[in-house]
Amino acid sequence: MFVAVALLLSLGLAGMFWFTGDSLAFKPEPGDSRHFILEQTAELQTPSGFRREPTRVRMESLLRSDVLAVDNDVVELQSRSLHTQLWEQDRLGLDTEQIPEYSDRLQSMAALLKAGIVERVASDGQVLETNYVNKAALAELTKDSRLPEPVRDMLSRDLSVMHTYQPAFPSGKPRAGLSWQVPARDMGGQSLPAVQYEISHVNDDTVSLKFRSVTTEGATDTAAVEIEGFMELERLTGWPRRAAARISGVFEYADEHLAMKSTMTLTQTGIEPRFTAGQAWYRALGALDSRVVDTTDPEFETYYLPPFGLATPEESFEQLERSLLWFGNEEVDGRLGLDFQIEHYHFAAVEFEPASAVRLLNAEGEPVIDSVPRDPRYTLYSIDSADHRRVPFIASELTRDQLDAIASVEVDATVIVPGELHGFVLTPETPSRHIESLGLTLSVESWDPDGLLVRAHEPGGSLPTSFPLIGAYPVNAGGDFLPTFSLRLTHTAIEPLRNAFLETSDEGDHWARAEQFAHSATDTLIASPMEERYGDWIYELGAEGGQPIEGVQVYVYDREVEQRTFVAPNALPTLDGGPVVGERTLEQYREPVLEFSSFELDEVVLEGVRQNRLSAVVPGEGAGRCDISVAGEPMYQGSPVSFSAEQSYGTSQLLFASGAYNDQPGRELVTEHGLKYFYDLEIDVNVDCITKVVLHRGAIPDSGQLFGVDPSTLRLSKSQHQTLKQIQQRFNLRELPLIAYNRDGKVLEPLSPAYSGNPSEGWDGGGMDLRFWGEIAEVRYPVSMEREARQVSVQFPPLP
Repeated sequence: MFVAVALLLSLGLAGMFWFTGDSLAFKPEPGDSRHFILEQTAELQTPSGFRREPTRVRMESLLRSDVLAVDNDVVELQSRSLHTQLWEQDRLGLDTEQIPEYSDRLQSMAALLKAGIVERVASDGQVLETNYVNKAALAELTKDSRLPEPVRDMLSRDLSVMHTYQPAFPSGKPRAGLSWQVPARDMGGQSLPAVQYEISHVNDDTVSLKFRSVTTEGATDTAAVEIEGFMELERLTGWPRRAAARISGVFEYADEHLAMKSTMTLTQTGIEPRFTAGQAWYRALGALDSRVVDTTDPEFETYYLPPFGLATPEESFEQLERSLLWFGNEEVDGRLGLDFQIEHYHFAAVEFEPASAVRLLNAEGEPVIDSVPRDPRYTLYSIDSADHRRVPFIASELTRDQLDAIASVEVDATVIVPGELHGFVLTPETPSRHIESLGLTLSVESWDPDGLLVRAHEPGGSLPTSFPLIGAYPVNAGGDFLPTFSLRLTHTAIEPLRNAFLETSDEGDHWARAEQFAHSATDTLIASPMEERYGDWIYELGAEGGQPIEGVQVYVYDREVEQRTFVAPNALPTLDGGPVVGERTLEQYREPVLEFSSFELDEVVLEGVRQNRLSAVVPGEGAGRCDISVAGEPMYQGSPVSFSAEQSYGTSQLLFASGAYNDQPGRELVTEHGLKYFYDLEIDVNVDCITKVVLHRGAIPDSGQLFGVDPSTLRLSKSQHQTLKQIQQRFNLRELPLIAYNRDGKVLEPLSPAYSGNPSEGWDGGGMDLRFWGEIAEVRYPVSMEREARQVSVQFPPLP
C-alpha cells in the first residue's frame, strides 16, 4: 500500500510561494503558526499485468506549521501532522488517531508523522535542509523492509507545506497577466515537465497563480506528463490560502511504468468561502441530465415544495439535540465520537459551518482542558459523507485521564437556515423578479412554452457548492403545476464542462456516465482559481405530456445566520447501566412489528387416520399456539401412546422472530416403542390453543403488573414477566414482546439485558426492570391470552 502511495506523494504539489511588497520572499515572524488541510487522491494503473482495476489511493492530513526562528533570512520551520488518514481501494489503512496496539509499525509511523520535520527555508522559498524530529521512530521504520527509502522521503515531503513546487518568481510588483516558465526538473526520481506560471488575479489581500505544464518538442505520448493547478497567497502574511493541482501521465517507478491521475489540494483552515469537493461532485452529478418530475407523486410535495424536506429546520434541530451523544474517542458497537440520529434529508435546507469552538466538561461542569485542540475540519452535519467527522478535537493531544473525565461535549457552530419565504410566478409578461433582501435576480431567458431556462444571478456570483434555497417549477395559465415536467439544475461554471463531456462521451449506463462526469468536473473545478468558480445557477425546465409552460412558480427563502450551541452528554455511563441520557430509537427497518393474527380452533387438522397413522397439522403461524395431547393413558401393543415432539421451523409475522429451530408440542402419534401405524384403536385427542393475544398500546397502565420506575425504566411483575416469557417461547421470539415508544411514536432502543429474556440482571425484589434509551411515552405489549380447547375422538380402521 505504502509503495503505491510513494509515487503519488513524491509528486506532491503542496508548495508555498510568497511575496512581500514588490518582491517575493518568505519572511514570517518567529512564533507564527498556521494549520493546513492536505488532501490527495490518485489512481495508479500498471499498463500491463493481471490487475485490471486501478489502485485508488486517498490521503488527508491536518498539518500544523510553526516558525521556530528566523536568522539571516533563513526560517526554521517545524511542520507536523495532527491527524493523517490513508485509504487504499476505499479501505482505511492508516489513521493516526486509531492505531492498533498490536501494530508496532503503524505506531512508529504515527509517532513519526506527529513529531514531524524541521526545515531550514531560505527567503526565496527554497528548502535548504530537512530533518525528522523523532529519530527513534525513523530508525525503527528504517529497519522495516516494507517502508523503503522512497516512501520515507515521501513522508517528509508530505509533512512539508512548502517543499515541492517553488518557482523562480520574476522581480517587480505582481500584476495580472504576468507569466514565466520554470524549466523541466527531476523531483523524487521522477522527470517533471517545464511549467508555465501566470498571475491570474491580484487584489489588496491575495494573489492567485495559475500554472500548466508545457509540452516540449520530441516528447512521446507515453512519456507526456500534464500538470495544471492554481495557488492563492496572502499578500501580507506570506502563507498560502489555497492550492490545488492535477497531474496525469506515465511514470517509471521501481522499474515499472505506472499510469497515474492525481488531484491534490492544500487549504489553510478558517479560509472562507469553503469549497467542498463532495458537494461540487453532487452538483455536477445532477447537472448532466434532466430528470422527469411527477407532481402527482406525494414526494413532490415533500421534497420539491417548501420546506424542501421531511421536516422543518426547527423539528430537525430538536431531533438532533435530543439524540446527540458523546460515545468517546474509541468505537463502541459502531458508535464513535459525537453521534446523533436524524432522518435523511431532514436538514435539506440547513447548512452547517465548521465548529467554531469545542468545550469538554467534567461531571461538575468544569473544563477538562482549558484549550481544546479543536479539529478545524469538524462539521456537525454534512451531506458529503467524506466530510463527516465524528470527533471534533484531536484526541491524541489529551491524556487518558482527561478523555475519561469528559462528561459532556459542547460545540458552537454557525448554521444558515431558511428565513422569509418569497413565492411568485414568472410569466412572459413579467419574466424577471429581483429580491432586494438577497440581492438576487431570477429571470427567464428566451421564453418558450416547450422549454426554458431560469437564471438565478447575484452580484459577484455563487459557487457551485453553495446551497440555493430556490424552487422553480412550470405551471399552466391557472397556476397549477404541470402533471409532469423535466428539470435540470446546473451552474455556469459546470455547463461548459458538461458540453465538452457530451461531445466526447459515449452513450451508456446513465449512472456510470453521470459519475464519470462528476469526477471530471470536480477535478477541473478544484484545479481552477476560486475567482473562476463563481457564476449563476440555471434551472432548465422542459414541458412533458404535451402541456405548454405558461408560467414558472418560484419559491425562494431568505438565508439567516444563527449561532447555536449543541450539547452532547457522555453516553458511555448509560451503556454501563448508569442514568439514561439523551435518546436512541431503532431505525425503521429494525422496528419490531408486534401483531398477532387471530386463530380459529378449526384450523387444526387431524389427518392420516385412513392410512392408520395420525398427525396433527397446525398452520405455520399457529405452530406454537397449540398443545396436542392424548386423553387418558391409552396403550397399544403394551406400549404407551403419545404425540411425538416433532422439530419444525418456527416462523412468525413478528419482525423480531428468531427463526431458530424449536421443539413444538406433539405432532405425530407414536408409541413408546416407536410404532406409528395403528389398527383397531380408539383414542381421544385434546387440542388446546391460544386463539387470541390481547395487546395494549398506549400510556403505561396504572396497575401492579407493569409500571414506570423512572421516565426510561419499566418494572414488570413476576406474573407479567411469566406471561411475556410464555408468549416469547410460544411464538419463537428473540426478545420479550414489549415495545416502548417516544412521544413521536418512534421505537426506543432497549438497554436492558433482560429484554432478551434473560432475567438474571433485571430482577429487583418482586419485579424485573427493563431500561430503554429515552423517555417512554407509550408501550405496546400482550396483556393476556385467550384459549380454546376441544376433544376429538379418533377410530383407526382394523387390520385389513
